[in-house]
Amino acid sequence: MLSKQCVSGFVRRFSSKRSVAATVVQEPFESEKGVFIPRPHEKHPVLFREYEVKVSKLNNGMKVASVDNYKDTSHLHLVFNCGTRYETPETWGISQRVRNCIGAATENLAGVEIGNLLGEIGGQFNISTTREHMILSLDCLRSQVNDGIEFLGEMARPVFHSHAASDVREFSEYEAAAAEEEPMIKITDLLHAAAYGQKGLGNPLFVPNHVSYRFNGSQLQNFVDHHFVTGSSGFFGVGVDHAKLLEFASDSLQLHEGAGFAIEKSPYQGGEYREAAEEHGTYGAIAGESVSMKDTKTVMVYRVLASLLELGKGVRGATGVSLLEQTIGEKTKHPFACTVLNMNYSDSGIFGVYFAAQPQDAGLVLNGALAALKQVSQNVSQEMLDQAKQQTLIEIIAADEQGSEVISDLSTQTMSNGIYANPQEQMKLVTSVTAQDIQQAAKKILSSKLSVAAYGHLQDFPRLANISV
Repeated sequence: MLSKQCVSGFVRRFSSKRSVAATVVQEPFESEKGVFIPRPHEKHPVLFREYEVKVSKLNNGMKVASVDNYKDTSHLHLVFNCGTRYETPETWGISQRVRNCIGAATENLAGVEIGNLLGEIGGQFNISTTREHMILSLDCLRSQVNDGIEFLGEMARPVFHSHAASDVREFSEYEAAAAEEEPMIKITDLLHAAAYGQKGLGNPLFVPNHVSYRFNGSQLQNFVDHHFVTGSSGFFGVGVDHAKLLEFASDSLQLHEGAGFAIEKSPYQGGEYREAAEEHGTYGAIAGESVSMKDTKTVMVYRVLASLLELGKGVRGATGVSLLEQTIGEKTKHPFACTVLNMNYSDSGIFGVYFAAQPQDAGLVLNGALAALKQVSQNVSQEMLDQAKQQTLIEIIAADEQGSEVISDLSTQTMSNGIYANPQEQMKLVTSVTAQDIQQAAKKILSSKLSVAAYGHLQDFPRLANISV
């Protein structure tokens, strides 16, 4: 994928399963059959087939994009620009409530009928929200894709009866309780509030139930009517014919026409947010400003930087093997956990480190994370760069084998950029990354105003003003 982002419902994990790649990366090369990826210790390279990507934009403003990989499973996304960044102080938390209520009833179907229809299709339906988008997704067999497309269109016309809203109350309470028990969700929200303020990208993905419950059915319906419009939507498919998507989007998808809401820029400002809690440990994150998704080349540089910091982290039974862990381990002898945060949006991005530590070691672990970035900003060996690039290439190839990953990347990029950098283009950008690129990326993080989030026991957690790079 081009970037790693938080996904509501639960948060997509930032940690990646990595293994040490000790061989020097070799550049992919093209042929008329596809793209060949050389593998270490193999005589013959592996064929990485390149599939045609088709992107269209209808007169009503809707974006339509597809990749037909000719597999037996189809993946569909109907995406709307109505993530949490579009919420105002008056509508704070409404996207969470809308997400939980979609699927309870539509203009033509009641809840039981929706379940029966989904069972007939044999598909899996899901609704998720990010800071920028609300995504209605469906996975089904290719032979059922026509019915699947119609089902997804029906789900985009929800109605919010009072009894239907109460039916999802139990799930909403479970979701809120699960989010409250996951420190990384809390830290991610606090970090965005520190980086962007309490608006736009700084709005939280999760709010307490008493906040989201304040919206009645008419308010939810008004939100959908104003945001589920053609000009702020996109229809995407993997393992489906592009002509089918276009035909349905043009003739059958009954959305209100309109331009939708323009994105209000969310400038990075830096700062700190702290929330004390009766936890057994201390959780924190420190980050700086990176780049938006529109700068695909530099996005790939930060992906390689993330791989470099965490090389070897996924090796079973190994601890303290990555550069990040080694540098932090020099500061403290007590247990800790850490992972890289790398998030890109349509107009901004943040890059940093999330960690969990014993309360008395919070400052030491934080300083260790900064020391790792500082070390990279000063020197990057060719061997480590080659390993990091190799690891990033492997991640891109592995993601391309999963239709769910491909469509997530396709929809996110197309909605943000209007174009799609396919895996082959991403791989070429990765192989072109230099040691100087990595050093400059690390320097940019350290030179920006830092953002700090803290949660748990905070007595020994340093204030931003006392943190020196």
